[in-house]
Amino acid sequence: MVHDAGGDLHVGRERPKESTGALDRAANARLVFVRSADWLAAGAYVVRMRIHFTTAFVSGAVVFGHWRRDRDLRLDFSAGDYEYAVGRREQNDSFRSVQLNLHGLWERDNEHLPQSAPAAGHELVQPAAFDLELHVRGPSVLVVVDGEPQFRYTTHDGSPIEGSVGLAMNRGAIRVQLPTVQRLDVAEPGQARAAVAAVGLDIGASPKSGSTACCSSARAASRPARSARCCCGCRRRSPTTRRTTSGATCPCSPSC
Repeated sequence: MVHDAGGDLHVGRERPKESTGALDRAANARLVFVRSADWLAAGAYVVRMRIHFTTAFVSGAVVFGHWRRDRDLRLDFSAGDYEYAVGRREQNDSFRSVQLNLHGLWERDNEHLPQSAPAAGHELVQPAAFDLELHVRGPSVLVVVDGEPQFRYTTHDGSPIEGSVGLAMNRGAIRVQLPTVQRLDVAEPGQARAAVAAVGLDIGASPKSGSTACCSSARAASRPARSARCCCGCRRRSPTTRRTTSGATCPCSPSC
């Protein structure tokens, strides 16, 4: 991994690719992983980048929500002509499409839940490159390639997607241009941050966003209000009448 003079990130190379024309034919095995130093907190944000292929075949992944070696999400991508890259034939089919596959590293992924390993093939609209956007909101992520939504993924337990963002290569090399992160849950002036924060499912407290209440709160609001217990032990039957369990009038003040 190395940066060039323009600030682009080259993954799978020891030195930046000097020429900008033809692709390198050889797609050597490169077991490389790099990640950001910053931690992306749970909420709503968008990760954007443009990935250029610099070898005839590439196989790598965009890693996000990374906080441990076996705890992250990986958007695998592969493109190019593998047979040509390893020298098994001389005709190169070049880049026509990119294959995408998103998966987590939890036991329930890929086996027990539907859509836990979404995949798609995308026809390239620019030569040997594609624009990628990861729209994260709480426990869900929407994958957008070249402006077209591909698929959505949600964590199996509703936990929010948070952690570092990184890139990994298995074979070949890429050039990553303009990698950025945009937060979407930043409060406007005079607005509480909690009002716009998007959080994952918390077993102890369901999330709220803006004025939308959780299901348990809505059910509670539809039920008649229960009688509250006063500081002296009596039960409040109405705002003006309070009686103790013996039937005597409660001596407490109305503001008790």
